[in-house]
Amino acid sequence: MRSPICGRIVLESKDYGGQYHVTEWLNEAEVERGNDDAAVGVVVAKRRGKADPAQAVVFMTLEGFARLVGGVD
Repeated sequence: MRSPICGRIVLESKDYGGQYHVTEWLNEAEVERGNDDAAVGVVVAKRRGKADPAQAVVFMTLEGFARLVGGVD
Protein backbone atom coordinates (compact mmCIF):
# COMPACT_ATOMS: atom_id res chain seq x y z
CA MET A 1 0.00 0.00 0.00
CA ARG A 2 1.21 3.54 -0.67
CA SER A 3 0.32 6.93 0.80
CA PRO A 4 0.83 10.13 -1.21
CA ILE A 5 2.08 11.75 2.00
CA CYS A 6 4.55 9.25 3.47
CA GLY A 7 5.12 6.58 0.82
CA ARG A 8 5.02 2.84 1.47
CA ILE A 9 2.76 1.37 4.18
CA VAL A 10 2.97 -2.22 5.41
CA LEU A 11 -0.26 -3.90 6.55
CA GLU A 12 -0.04 -6.80 8.99
CA SER A 13 -3.39 -8.66 8.89
CA LYS A 14 -4.64 -10.64 11.91
CA ASP A 15 -7.65 -12.81 12.80
CA TYR A 16 -7.53 -14.25 16.31
CA GLY A 17 -11.26 -14.67 16.94
CA GLY A 18 -11.67 -11.30 18.60
CA GLN A 19 -8.56 -11.54 20.79
CA TYR A 20 -6.10 -8.69 20.35
CA HIS A 21 -2.35 -9.10 20.97
CA VAL A 22 -1.53 -5.49 20.17
CA THR A 23 2.05 -5.27 21.49
CA GLU A 24 3.10 -8.47 19.74
CA TRP A 25 1.39 -7.46 16.50
CA LEU A 26 2.87 -3.95 16.49
CA ASN A 27 6.32 -5.50 16.95
CA GLU A 28 5.66 -7.79 13.96
CA ALA A 29 4.45 -4.84 11.88
CA GLU A 30 7.63 -2.94 12.76
CA VAL A 31 9.80 -5.85 11.60
CA GLU A 32 7.85 -6.06 8.34
CA ARG A 33 8.08 -2.27 7.93
CA GLY A 34 11.86 -2.53 8.15
CA ASN A 35 11.98 -5.49 5.76
CA ASP A 36 9.95 -3.56 3.20
CA ASP A 37 11.69 -0.21 3.83
CA ALA A 38 8.23 1.27 4.39
CA ALA A 39 7.43 4.49 6.23
CA VAL A 40 4.62 3.06 8.36
CA GLY A 41 3.60 -0.33 9.75
CA VAL A 42 -0.09 -0.91 10.48
CA VAL A 43 -1.96 -3.85 12.01
CA VAL A 44 -5.42 -4.64 10.61
CA ALA A 45 -7.39 -7.04 12.83
CA LYS A 46 -10.70 -8.72 12.09
CA ARG A 47 -13.40 -8.01 14.66
CA ARG A 48 -15.25 -10.95 16.13
CA GLY A 49 -18.66 -11.35 14.54
CA LYS A 50 -17.93 -8.88 11.72
CA ALA A 51 -17.61 -10.45 8.26
CA ASP A 52 -17.22 -7.11 6.45
CA PRO A 53 -13.48 -6.27 6.13
CA ALA A 54 -14.35 -2.56 6.32
CA GLN A 55 -15.34 -3.18 9.96
CA ALA A 56 -11.84 -4.36 10.97
CA VAL A 57 -9.85 -2.37 13.52
CA VAL A 58 -6.49 -0.73 12.91
CA PHE A 59 -3.63 -0.54 15.40
CA MET A 60 -0.55 1.62 14.93
CA THR A 61 1.83 3.72 16.96
CA LEU A 62 1.27 7.44 17.39
CA GLU A 63 4.58 8.00 15.58
CA GLY A 64 3.30 5.96 12.63
CA PHE A 65 0.02 7.87 12.62
CA ALA A 66 1.86 11.20 12.63
CA ARG A 67 4.03 10.03 9.74
CA LEU A 68 0.91 8.86 7.86
CA VAL A 69 -0.80 12.24 8.14
CA GLY A 70 2.35 14.22 7.41
CA GLY A 71 3.31 15.38 10.90
CA VAL A 72 6.70 13.59 11.09
CA ASP A 73 9.45 13.19 8.49
